[in-house]
Amino acid sequence: MVPFCRRITPAALLAGVLLTAWVGIAQAQQRPFAYMVDDWKQSLDLASQELLQPSLPEDRTDALRETLSRVRSEAAEVKAAAEAALGPLRGKLNALGPPPGEDEPAEFEAITTERRNITDAIALQEGRIKQADLTVRRVEDLATELRSRSIDMMVEHLLLGFPYPLAPETLGTALPDLFARLGVLAASPWTWWRDLSPSQLDESHLYALLVTLALALVAALILRRIALRRFGRDAAVEAPRYSRRFYGGLAEGIANGIVPAVILAAVWARVSFGPLFGAEVITGDFAEAIRFGSLAGIFFFLARAMSRAVLAPELPAWRLVPLLPHNARRIGMVITALAGIAALDFWLAQTLDIAGESETVQSFYLTLASLLEAGGVLFLAQGPLWRVDPTFDRAATGPKGEAKPEPRRAMARLWQIIRIAAGLIALATLGSALLGYANLAAYLAKALLLSGLLLGGLFLLRGLFREFIGVALRSRFARDTLEFQHATRQLFKFWLRILLDVFLIAAGAILVLPMWGVPLSEIWTWTWEILQGITVGNVTVSITDILAALLVFALAVVLTRILQRVLSDKVLPKISGDTGVQHSLSAGFGYLGLILAAALAVGALGLDLTNLALIFGALSVGIGFGLQNVANNLVSGLILLIERPVKVGDWVVVGANEGFVKRIRLRATEIETFQKASILIPNSDIVSQAVVNWTYKDRYGRVDVPIHVAYDSDISQVVEVLDGCLRADREIVDWPAPEVLFRRIGESALEFEARGYIANIEWIFQVRSRLLMAMYPALREAGIEVPFPQRDLHLKNADQLSGAVEGPEAEAAPVIRPRSVT
Repeated sequence: MVPFCRRITPAALLAGVLLTAWVGIAQAQQRPFAYMVDDWKQSLDLASQELLQPSLPEDRTDALRETLSRVRSEAAEVKAAAEAALGPLRGKLNALGPPPGEDEPAEFEAITTERRNITDAIALQEGRIKQADLTVRRVEDLATELRSRSIDMMVEHLLLGFPYPLAPETLGTALPDLFARLGVLAASPWTWWRDLSPSQLDESHLYALLVTLALALVAALILRRIALRRFGRDAAVEAPRYSRRFYGGLAEGIANGIVPAVILAAVWARVSFGPLFGAEVITGDFAEAIRFGSLAGIFFFLARAMSRAVLAPELPAWRLVPLLPHNARRIGMVITALAGIAALDFWLAQTLDIAGESETVQSFYLTLASLLEAGGVLFLAQGPLWRVDPTFDRAATGPKGEAKPEPRRAMARLWQIIRIAAGLIALATLGSALLGYANLAAYLAKALLLSGLLLGGLFLLRGLFREFIGVALRSRFARDTLEFQHATRQLFKFWLRILLDVFLIAAGAILVLPMWGVPLSEIWTWTWEILQGITVGNVTVSITDILAALLVFALAVVLTRILQRVLSDKVLPKISGDTGVQHSLSAGFGYLGLILAAALAVGALGLDLTNLALIFGALSVGIGFGLQNVANNLVSGLILLIERPVKVGDWVVVGANEGFVKRIRLRATEIETFQKASILIPNSDIVSQAVVNWTYKDRYGRVDVPIHVAYDSDISQVVEVLDGCLRADREIVDWPAPEVLFRRIGESALEFEARGYIANIEWIFQVRSRLLMAMYPALREAGIEVPFPQRDLHLKNADQLSGAVEGPEAEAAPVIRPRSVT
């Protein structure tokens, strides 16, 4: 079984593997290739010989994994360098062309020598590639054999049978030994103090160390109190928003978990690395007790703080999960108890060196610890304990409802699967302990507890980063500087959170799998192979290249948006006062930035543009037929941006649509009507048909007001009244001068037209209305009649029609013969 203390530092092991690989690559770049091949062969031969041994210690297994990882990294580096060198060499050889034939004239000797040198260099690089492939193949074979041996050794260790833990003879032997060891441990402080000489006490500066530790503890408690008052939970707030509850829980977790963990980590470092600080203050069993006690305390405080941060047992309104209040309190108590049991188990197992005790002591101790830990997990796996609080959703939103809880159906289903799996593992732990497989029981229990702690920490990190993404996309920088619309920001938030979940799942797998016996070197090998790419036929799909391309594209788009914003807000207004010119230049810069971002992303992917050109050429005919309208609109959009027959802010009439141009995109132009409706008109329609642009050159325009007066009106008086109304309006300019035209003699009236020019054509409707309201009373005051439309109706045989309509009863009545009907 892998010792408990080794599983709590997977990050350190990963850093060691990465450092070893980096050092190996650096050395591979400096050493001659022949020397490297000899080194590879010797290392792999020694690994083969060790794998032939009947037993393989755990430290040698780790050393072999590091050796194989180093050789694999060096071989991969050599192969990559050789492949990179082949490209220029083959280009030079193609530039020289084929050698002349027998019937052709001989070439210069210098060219022949150069071709021979290039051919030899190509052969050398190809030989290195083959040698590297052969080495990697042998490494993979040895790694497979080592993996098989490791699995067999692990299974053999876990299935090792121990004396029955509850048998009287086991208890009779184990209990006295354990109590004896506990007595020695309890007496270790006095033993250490008794054996400490005055000179050692003076050299160690123990009192100064204790005073410093006390002052640091007081300072940490003060900072903790301030942080809780400023950012922690407030019992006076009855319905906090989700973001407020999350930040409150985070502050509680830092204050109750991180702060004590930092202090205990300092104690652990001082005791573990005493000589580095000038003196070894504490030694012996007491030093071991403090050192492992500090690590156990770190585990306990982090687990307890994490559970309290999420569950908030004293303040139900501040919970981060939808649990009933009494269940949240019970879960918190059990998690705290489990953390205490696991921490105590770790401390006792390391200080008492349980692995070095007799089989009876190991059987009793490991069984007892596994039963307690598995019993706690089994209690937490109960379904009713995780019943959802129906009022949680209403409490999750604040007064403004600005933080809505995410849908929990998928999360609840995932949690149900995790809970059932944890319950089954806890049952297996109990069965293994009672059947005498103490190593298996301890392995399952401790791996389960550590996995739970790690997954809980990742859950908190997930919430923290999700909140950070939401805050960043709600910021003024995203809304105003980058000009991201709401839909765009929602789309970014969705995909960023998806990438966050994928990253956390991958990180969780890398950190959890070593706790279940999977070697970290194997995980790193799998990760390296996945990141390097998966080859399907002749195509290699590399996740790193895809992520790099996405990152390059996103950064290029963001940089383009920032520069576009600076250009439109600060640079272009000083160069040109025409908003249309500013929009065209800004839009063109944005499209150019998108093209460059796409080109950079393609370059980061490492795609062969020649192959892409062939593919696009083969598909161009079909795409041309299917997307010819789209292509037409795209070209028309470029014409509009360059030629600028219409600009942003222009008042245009396109067919039956009239309004102001709000935005010119590549495919369509947005026009806002006077009713505030947005109309998207394809750019090809604007380019191909007549467009009325009221503001093409300037904003001057003419207001025409038609006026009809009676036949007997004085024409000169009419002209004088209308001209006075025109000149009296504040919007009518003096030049061109206003004028009144006598248009014609109409059927029912004399028709005039008052014409005046205004500086801003957008006010045409208001000016026309104001002129009509001024002209009508002015004409009436001058005695000029504005007539109704008149029509004359002539009837033949009016007398007969009148008699037929009136009948015999109306013979005595006078006959009315109408001449006209008005």
